[in-house]
Amino acid sequence: MRHSSCWKLVRDGIGVELERRGYQVLRVDGELLERALLDKIVEEAEELRISPGLEEAGDLLEALVSWLNLKGYTLADALEAAARKREARGGFASGYLARVCGEHY
Repeated sequence: MRHSSCWKLVRDGIGVELERRGYQVLRVDGELLERALLDKIVEEAEELRISPGLEEAGDLLEALVSWLNLKGYTLADALEAAARKREARGGFASGYLARVCGEHY
């Protein structure tokens, strides 16, 4: 199957319901699932940007956790990696913006 914009990763319960109602549904794994999850992460991040709120943040987190699990990691692993980076370089909460037009910092 070639990944196309006609196919969208949906929550498991929605996939089951769509299949029950006769819609064309595929179950993917491996590389195709990873690509679909990464697309879903971008989609959910855009939705959070457009409509900031806890529900959209939860959708983004769900997609990210699914990708982490696919890769053999846990949310705790990601939080530990974030803490290490925050300790070494800081977080984003202070709101620093750097002008980096065509430059690497």
